[in-house]
Amino acid sequence: MKKIYGIIASLVFLCSVCTAQENTKKFNLLGNGETFHLSLFTDGIILGGGTALVGTDLLCKKVLKVNRITVPSLPLNKDSVPAIDQPFMNPYSKPLDLTATGIECALFATPLLFIPQGSSEWFTIGTMYVETLMWAYGLKEMGKICVNRARPYMYFNDPPQKYIDNYDWANSFPSGHSAFSFAAASFTSYVFSKYYPDSKWKWVVTGGCYSLAASVGCLRMLSGNHFFTDVCTGALIGTACGVLIPWLHTIGPKNPSDNVQISATPANLNVLIKF
Repeated sequence: MKKIYGIIASLVFLCSVCTAQENTKKFNLLGNGETFHLSLFTDGIILGGGTALVGTDLLCKKVLKVNRITVPSLPLNKDSVPAIDQPFMNPYSKPLDLTATGIECALFATPLLFIPQGSSEWFTIGTMYVETLMWAYGLKEMGKICVNRARPYMYFNDPPQKYIDNYDWANSFPSGHSAFSFAAASFTSYVFSKYYPDSKWKWVVTGGCYSLAASVGCLRMLSGNHFFTDVCTGALIGTACGVLIPWLHTIGPKNPSDNVQISATPANLNVLIKF
């Protein structure tokens, strides 16, 4: 709690210092609305639906104990796997597993590219990104709850015991790493192209982000964690969330005066909310 108070105090101090040079300077906390904008209606639905979806997932997993399946005799029969997935099956590899997670974490940070947009846009971008990841998480977890599928390493000898003990071995479909990676890649690529439509760098950003996301999907297969169809489904979920949610923030009325404005001076900090 002290850390939270410290962050709030630091933000208030920063606003006061930044506006001291211009006496009274106003900026829109929710952005200028020219590219992306928030609204109580749209974001209420997105955040409310995402919260309900995540809450349902947690209820099923933590309270109802869904997918707590008894481990069958190992190794499983590879002939029971669909033909499209059989060529991509591999035993478990911890180094490749950790590498995929590392690249996924790097992709999570790609929206930092939008820091130059200025503080007035950060809240809008951050809100959209949280909504994107929330829906990607909720949809991929719902898929795991509805579909019980053993991971590829269960078809080989010596599968990781810790994943068997926590029942994760039956959560192969869809790939969560792929869903998150493609959500981050799609979000960053789409938002970058909207902010900088004429920039040649948008192709570099798009190509780089999707290359990293694709490498995560490949590593999840090579590490024995997922089938090809798991990765493809996760990629579709992530891409849909990463594009659709920021796109929803480009439609509808764009009236910055209806948003939150902050008026800061060295002596005080006033927040004015208009609806």
